[in-house]
Amino acid sequence: MYKKPKQVKMSAKDKRGGNL
Repeated sequence: MYKKPKQVKMSAKDKRGGNL
């Protein structure tokens, strides 16, 4: 499962996953 990072602004990859 995708882990939600405390900082939304981390990387383009994270931004894509965090958007979900």
